[in-house]
Amino acid sequence: SALISRSSLRDTSSVEVAVGPQSTSTGRNAVGGTVRVYTNDPSFDREFALRFGALETNSQTTLSSALMLNTPIVEDQLAFRFTAENSDGTSFVRVVDPAPLRFDPNEEAYSRYRAKLLYTPLSIPGAEFLLSYDTIDTQGPLAGHISGDPDDLTIATFTTNSVYEINEQDTMLARAIVPLSNNVTVNARAARLENSLLFPDVDTGFGSIDVEQKEDEVEVFLLFNDIGILKQGVIGLIYNEATERQRTSLDLYSVDGEIENRALYTELEFDVDSVLGTNGRTLIAGGRYEVADRVSYVATAGGVPIASSDLSVEEFLPKFGLRYEARDNLTLGYTYSEGFRPGGVDVDLLAPLFGAPTVVTSLFGPEFLKQHEIYARGRAFDDRVGFTATAFHYTYEDAQVQGASATIDSFGVYQFGNVPEAIGRGIELSFDADVGSGFTLCGSAGYLDTEITDPGATLAAFQGASLPRAPKRTATLGLSYEGRKFDARATVNFVNSQTSALGQPIIDSSTIVDVSGGYDFEIGNTDARLDLFVTNLFDARDLTRLDAAGTPFSQTAVIRPRTIGFTVTTRF
Repeated sequence: SALISRSSLRDTSSVEVAVGPQSTSTGRNAVGGTVRVYTNDPSFDREFALRFGALETNSQTTLSSALMLNTPIVEDQLAFRFTAENSDGTSFVRVVDPAPLRFDPNEEAYSRYRAKLLYTPLSIPGAEFLLSYDTIDTQGPLAGHISGDPDDLTIATFTTNSVYEINEQDTMLARAIVPLSNNVTVNARAARLENSLLFPDVDTGFGSIDVEQKEDEVEVFLLFNDIGILKQGVIGLIYNEATERQRTSLDLYSVDGEIENRALYTELEFDVDSVLGTNGRTLIAGGRYEVADRVSYVATAGGVPIASSDLSVEEFLPKFGLRYEARDNLTLGYTYSEGFRPGGVDVDLLAPLFGAPTVVTSLFGPEFLKQHEIYARGRAFDDRVGFTATAFHYTYEDAQVQGASATIDSFGVYQFGNVPEAIGRGIELSFDADVGSGFTLCGSAGYLDTEITDPGATLAAFQGASLPRAPKRTATLGLSYEGRKFDARATVNFVNSQTSALGQPIIDSSTIVDVSGGYDFEIGNTDARLDLFVTNLFDARDLTRLDAAGTPFSQTAVIRPRTIGFTVTTRF
């Protein structure tokens, strides 16, 4: 669901960003990169916090609240953490459709509740056992969908220009970390995800659309460190299965899917200096052997097939590299890695809502990626300046590309298909600098050049075209200040022009400026903090879909306009 992304980063312990194909333990089957967010686990300190806030966008106000409770139950052995977030407001895009609807299409609501229980037995030093339950409920229209004019944030006819989502997602997790020795640790994890997504009836005669997804995953891996020439490493097993069921309230069609993955993965780092008589060199070797089965079936209510896909992929995805510690503050390296994504059926759930006689589908096959990367990272000027430089080249085989299909979805865009080959190459640079007096300057710049080198006979016109959603240039620049009680920051984010799908006109470049500041103070003996922020300070708008003449479709999407807000947090 698009609304799940509206979750905040409150109570986050860390964010892990990895680029390139992820062929071992994180971001499996992600070929372009992965972002993983970790939330805080319980601790043995007693703590309680409350937060209240408000934000305003396009004269629409959203109120929010949150709380966090962390408390030990048994000293140094059992601890509990509970967090809750809620927000309620109105979409910044206003529906002015005069037709009667069965719900308020402007309402937006979000809630999240998370509970964690941590057990660290004294009889097993270093062991941790964690139980976690997380539930998220969201409802609202798809963000930013408008009737066509980026200066007029309205929807004139809701039933043909937007959809409304009601989503519930529950995640249950059990994790165990047990040291077997000073050099070996076993980490086991079992998780279940249940997701329910409803597109309610809007009096179109098609009824509501109900999507149910369930996923189970079990993972067991061993972590090694300092065993002979093995500096560190991981060996793991994973089993994953998922099902998806899509129905309409009028039983016009059905979509069913099943996924089953089994994988063995490893990544090891070897100290080759003891063998070669050199200094600072580390060899990286590993990969993933995976068997992935995916079945999708689309049919009418009477069981007449519309489309089906039955794919089984057995792959070994190698990963190896060399890292060289040239100096204490300079590291150079090279990595080669491979990745893949299974194929399936691209199903347009909304096509009958927009007048199509039946569900629109497109079949696409697996996608494979091979990537080479060289990098340098380090620090200079008495550790006050850090930098990272990366150059990469990758090759897609049977790249999954939106717009490469012969079928068109309800928004007038060709669906996902495959092109036989595409390549990408580029560089990424980033830095952070302590400029003194509490100020830090940071920034990044990226250049990406993608090209379809073999579009196939059907798509021959796209020979040499760039891949969708691949802007050539991106850049960020930020300045922050950290004082004893006051902090502030300003960031500028630039994204070059791009396309949303193959064959679509170019979307203009956009530059977004955000500013924020915070002040720590006390209310009696209670610590408190006030945060103020303005996102998209200069109210930039970014059209995501244009017609052939370069003017907006009757349905387009814009980024969130200027938003002003504040939060007040107290800690006890």
